[in-house]
Amino acid sequence: MSLVYNIEMIDELIKAPVPASSAATTASGKERRLVWSVPFLHGPVDMGLLLFLVLLLDVKLALKIPALVIACLCQPRLEALRRIPRFYWIIPALTLIGWLLARPGAPPHYDMVAGVALFTWLLCLCAAWQVRVFADRETVAATLQLFFLLNALVSFAQLAAIAWGIRDVNPYLYQGQFQKYFVRTGDYIHGLSFDTSTLNALINALGVIFFLNRKNGWMALCCTACLLLTMSNFTNIILLAVLALVYLARRDREVRGGIILCVLLGAVFLGKVSPQNLDYVNETFARWMRHDKTASGTAAGDAEDLRRTIIARRYLDSVRSLMFVKRSGTPLWTPKPEIPAPDINTAPYQSRPDTTDLQRAQIDFVTAHPMLRAAQPGLPDGGRIPGKLLALDDILRYNRQHPGRIPFGAGPGNFSSRLAFRATGLGMDGSWPRKWTYIHPDFLRNHLDLYLAYFAKPKENHSLVHSPDSVFAQMWGEYGLIGLIAFLAYLAYFARRANRRSWPLLLVMTSAFFVSYWFEQLSLVALFELMFYTESV
Repeated sequence: MSLVYNIEMIDELIKAPVPASSAATTASGKERRLVWSVPFLHGPVDMGLLLFLVLLLDVKLALKIPALVIACLCQPRLEALRRIPRFYWIIPALTLIGWLLARPGAPPHYDMVAGVALFTWLLCLCAAWQVRVFADRETVAATLQLFFLLNALVSFAQLAAIAWGIRDVNPYLYQGQFQKYFVRTGDYIHGLSFDTSTLNALINALGVIFFLNRKNGWMALCCTACLLLTMSNFTNIILLAVLALVYLARRDREVRGGIILCVLLGAVFLGKVSPQNLDYVNETFARWMRHDKTASGTAAGDAEDLRRTIIARRYLDSVRSLMFVKRSGTPLWTPKPEIPAPDINTAPYQSRPDTTDLQRAQIDFVTAHPMLRAAQPGLPDGGRIPGKLLALDDILRYNRQHPGRIPFGAGPGNFSSRLAFRATGLGMDGSWPRKWTYIHPDFLRNHLDLYLAYFAKPKENHSLVHSPDSVFAQMWGEYGLIGLIAFLAYLAYFARRANRRSWPLLLVMTSAFFVSYWFEQLSLVALFELMFYTESV
């Protein structure tokens, strides 16, 4: 394969006519860029866009900021600012208003928290601007294909590194090292962003839909495989639901066939590679649906299971002794010599209850605040209701208790955001200077308390469905009713422009907004918008 680097004019590289909106962006109607001609991608790759995506989606803010600065300096197309959602203008204004309203009575270092919040939203504005500029190019599809190939390469390399380290082909069934991997193997598949596995899963979910729309079956299967490696149950369920809707709405045989292949690949993976993940999902749902089972009934059931286990073990021991009855000093028959398999019931094959440094810091914090519900034994509401729903109840109760904060919310960093978690200094969502730690009482009594009620407990309670973080909670809690309406207008902006190829992307992204503070992460939202603009042309 020959790779040819070209620096040519757009009208020489792409023979298709340039859209009017793109042609009007520069005085000469031409724009220079670095492209990479790769035969198997069926189109030139925009190296500037590829580098922008790799740096922006990286977990380190030290790489995101230079990527945005360089892109803004190289592409100062101000007219594109008029074509981004107004949400990106409204939220920085609300941040300033909330800053001013929350400042009286706040400690001096709250200015640092609010300043970081404003700076983050300005970075989001720049990212949305540059994504809109890049979306006008005809090289987006081929560039995205190369980006997903690189992400798949890194994801499989991370899996191969795990397999090499444990000397086992399938880490998803490996129970050694105190079950460091096993059902948690997917947590180590971070992909090209080197961020959480949830981000990698959602990136690949968007990729599955994008390449199915373009009838690129191999790339859709590649993204499905990477998604399955992360073992993100939330993303798998969301994507399966969206694919079912696409299957019903589209009459294209190639698209439907691609959907069937992706689902079959998922079924094979869950059945052969990681069957215990289905057990985990079934156990979780069974725990939520078990309303009438009393503690005494549970204890009685456990005692009965123990009794049956003892009987079965004694029976097997008696059969084994008969096999080796000695007659004249020799067994009744000579069994085939076998290498004894490791006993998975021993300590090295069980999950170790040790606490991490992060969890110890959380436990110490809970101990110092005994009034929190996190200090109480057990889980909130007995663990029957997911923490996501309890987080919504916190917001409703807060608005009833403080009706004056309904319009503008509690202020940036004061109720529910990635910044609020970072500013605690507990090591959650990044580091924060110890002398500038900040915890607002509204955040302490609501979403921080709820988070610690699950994540300061044993790790079997650490689940995505129990974490209170979501964009909806952030907008409503910190920016009030006006912020929530602005965010709903953001979703409406894309809903009005959606077509049969782009509405599945919007459904996946809307679902993702329930599980993290994606705007603050400066990653997934930018990729979604780039794909949406490309598919809505």
